Amino acid sequence: MKNGAMSKLLRLKNNNIVRHSVELFFTQGFASAIAMVNTSLMVKGLGMTSVGIVGSIVAYATFFDGLLNFQSYNSVIKYGSEAKVENNTDRLFAYFRMAFYQDAFTAILAALLGVACMGIVSSWLQWSNEVKELALLYLVTIPMNINGSTNGVLRLNDKFTYTGTISIITNTLKTVCLVVMMNRGFTVKQYLYVEIGRILLYNITVFIVSNRVNIRKYGKSPYIGRFVFDKEFTKYNIYNNLRTTVDMPTGQVVNLLINKFLGFEAVGVYTVLTKIGSAVSKVTSPISQSMLPEISMMVATGKKKRAWQIGKKLFIYVNAIGLMITCVLCVAYKMWMPFFMDATMENNIYFGFYVLYLAFTSASVGIHSYFIACNYVKANLYISIICNVLYILLLFLTIQQLELYAVIGSLLGQAMLVMLCKLCYVKRVQNLGRTS
Repeated sequence: MKNGAMSKLLRLKNNNIVRHSVELFFTQGFASAIAMVNTSLMVKGLGMTSVGIVGSIVAYATFFDGLLNFQSYNSVIKYGSEAKVENNTDRLFAYFRMAFYQDAFTAILAALLGVACMGIVSSWLQWSNEVKELALLYLVTIPMNINGSTNGVLRLNDKFTYTGTISIITNTLKTVCLVVMMNRGFTVKQYLYVEIGRILLYNITVFIVSNRVNIRKYGKSPYIGRFVFDKEFTKYNIYNNLRTTVDMPTGQVVNLLINKFLGFEAVGVYTVLTKIGSAVSKVTSPISQSMLPEISMMVATGKKKRAWQIGKKLFIYVNAIGLMITCVLCVAYKMWMPFFMDATMENNIYFGFYVLYLAFTSASVGIHSYFIACNYVKANLYISIICNVLYILLLFLTIQQLELYAVIGSLLGQAMLVMLCKLCYVKRVQNLGRTS
């Protein structure tokens, strides 16, 4: 009996998904705790309406970031896994370089498009000149955000804790800045300068660290060398990023729609909810982040059925964890919510449903990772387009009557529909639904 229990513990210890999830849980958990402190300082320093202005400005920049700026970590992990299985370092480095250059080129295009569209969008949202100038300032973060390829490099080399550690350092520096500024009070512009500095420092550090990881492992930098264009890699990267683009209605566009129909204060409430929810989801997201490299490697080595079974089991386990966390936090909301917003039952209900949505999306990553690893990128894209069109229609029809209930309810419904479509697709194409 004792030997059986010991052998199970050893298997868990040697399981890459479990090991990486535990590592990420501690590093990202600590980083998110610091981010929660920063959220509280932001609310206290700015007030909810100004927090809404920040949320709208960030959403505008992130919209164009998501529209054009490639985040190539999925492509790096998929094709890099195949190159590692074949022990082909030259091909592996060619993928790293191609991903980095594509990320950088599309980031510059995204920033320029954001500048070009500012007049039209700011007029539609009825922004003042001051808000418009602040939004233009924040667009500089888009060319900084080219860490998709570098994150892929770190995950592919099992360095899962590195990004979490860098987040801890940069968020701690942000906390110090906000505490110092709190004594004299700070404006939206001053807050944005601090945030821009944090983003710049984070991305530079991630690039340097990922480069050093490769130099130590392979003896040279992957970013120095001849550029080799690979049609299949680029096609896969485009499809993957198109799927991210069509997912924007459930992400960046939400804040802009709330801004348009409900005003800055509602954006402020939703922004704080998303920041708190994001921190809480760090309990389950480490499992999700550990999935793609492992499932990609399983698929690359012909273990598709095992990868599918793992994805389905984790879907059940992560949802169960998410439900328990939601229940505990919603029962105890009067103890923690006053640090961030008014501890009303309405805000508590908003929060509960939003955390359930985040738990569901985190739990679904195993299935999504399987989809990506099996190269079902076209089906992924079509499913996202159909579900997001339905989501936008539902949101437009209900947002003015149900306000934030409409936003969060529509998000949860969209996530469930995407998951159902993917389960049905895999069952039909590979007949794996009966292998669990």
